[in-house]
Amino acid sequence: MNHSSSLPDVIVFNALYLPFFHFYRRRAGTIWIRDNKNPLSAEFVSDPLLSVFPFICDQHDIMDVMLKLWKTKKKILAKKNEAEQTAEFFQTFIHTAFFIQGIQMISYDVKDDTILEIRRETILPIIESLNKGLFKQFIANQKCRPVNILDYSLDLLGSHSID
Repeated sequence: MNHSSSLPDVIVFNALYLPFFHFYRRRAGTIWIRDNKNPLSAEFVSDPLLSVFPFICDQHDIMDVMLKLWKTKKKILAKKNEAEQTAEFFQTFIHTAFFIQGIQMISYDVKDDTILEIRRETILPIIESLNKGLFKQFIANQKCRPVNILDYSLDLLGSHSID
């Protein structure tokens, strides 16, 4: 199920997060309206920003990390056009919030300070490692092939299906 259209009409948040919502809405419009071949189609859209951003909005600790990194890039991006800024936001999102939300952490609870502190202690070393480029050592230095999903699937309707 895709929750990318689940943002409410009224959002209460830090005003510094406003550019994130702007870029999210811009990307959603681009993918759903401009790039969609058939507007009546109910096809699934595979986009990490559209699928994860509404969930990230409820977790201000991750939004604060994105904001901190975005502020450092904002000066460089001031001279670029809006499309380039949107593309850069997507890259920032993929390298921070999308990456962090996949990490096993304690569930977010804004009312519990100990949980927020534990989450902060989990997030900060990861961001420092990303900034230092330590994760680049995991990039393969030889040609690799992606996993072929058909090798691990079963055709239930084909001639060799299970009876």
